[in-house]
Amino acid sequence: MKKGSAISGDRVRLYSRPGNDMTRRFPLIAEALASLRSRSCIIDGEAVVCDDNGVASFDRIRHRRHDGDAFLYAFDLTS
Repeated sequence: MKKGSAISGDRVRLYSRPGNDMTRRFPLIAEALASLRSRSCIIDGEAVVCDDNGVASFDRIRHRRHDGDAFLYAFDLTS
């Protein structure tokens, strides 16, 4: 699931591709981003949940059964 993340001061927000706020859905990702030293940046990435074999599973993230297991593949950072 494509995500954009914005960090501004102590505030972290996760956004879906269409711009929906997804911060509450993925609190562990938001918490990890809040621990970064940067106080202002935009991170582009993909939220991923893997199956029992370690393979990314779109069904697991789409059906919201494993939101607590999601992690972020970050591939672009703008500060």
